[in-house]
Amino acid sequence: MHFKTNKEVVVKSSFSEEDIFITKGETIHTKNLYKFDKTDIQRMGDYAGLTVNTIFSDKNQWLNLVHYKK
Repeated sequence: MHFKTNKEVVVKSSFSEEDIFITKGETIHTKNLYKFDKTDIQRMGDYAGLTVNTIFSDKNQWLNLVHYKK
């Protein structure tokens, strides 16, 4: 996902001593989204030595929050 600035922005962060300058019209990458089905979720847990405790989903099943247990 990207956001596009509608004006110049100066960002100050405790992670950098330098200011970050963003020009008007510049896009800012904010996150990546990955789509996994329940089989993929189970396999990732198995690979990590975890089991799926609960999968919470929205009504459309577009987003999931997975509670794994060791």
